[in-house]
Amino acid sequence: IIGFVGNLPILLLAWFVDQSYLAFSYLLIPIAMTILSYNYIKDPRVAFVLSERTYLAVALNSFGVMQHSKSFVKDKDDGLTIIVSGVLSAISSIMSEFYKTPVQPQLIEFQERKILLRWSEGYFLAVFTDRDSSLIRLAMEQTVIAIADKYGSKLDQNLKSPEILDLDSIFDKTFYFVIMD
Repeated sequence: IIGFVGNLPILLLAWFVDQSYLAFSYLLIPIAMTILSYNYIKDPRVAFVLSERTYLAVALNSFGVMQHSKSFVKDKDDGLTIIVSGVLSAISSIMSEFYKTPVQPQLIEFQERKILLRWSEGYFLAVFTDRDSSLIRLAMEQTVIAIADKYGSKLDQNLKSPEILDLDSIFDKTFYFVIMD
């Protein structure tokens, strides 16, 4: 984008002043494309930029007890995270009681903020973000798979334990596109 936008002044000079400035334009476009291609080949993650912010990812067991939290912002408030995790579990319980059937919401929306939910065996993930994105949903799915691979058959036992699970490396790997503020 910078390469193409940077060409606008050159194109204007070529249009209004002298056509020889157009030669610079033909030089800058391939340079910009080369830089972009090189960076993409080096690390394909540079192509993924979310225009909306993602604040927090939380893993909670089926009882609503927080098993892990990953904050994507500098100011992390653990007390507030624990309270929010209890509220998420309470919302699910209230809805299940009201409808007389187990309810597993996929999205909770508060004005411009959203909580994306992904349910699995014995736990669920909640991601606090500004928008519902297929990239975030894919990262949540990959997180569930990675947790299953890491803990295997002992996952249920670990979820019932009061100890917080060590999932930082999994969240770093699956939510690679979120830039820490």
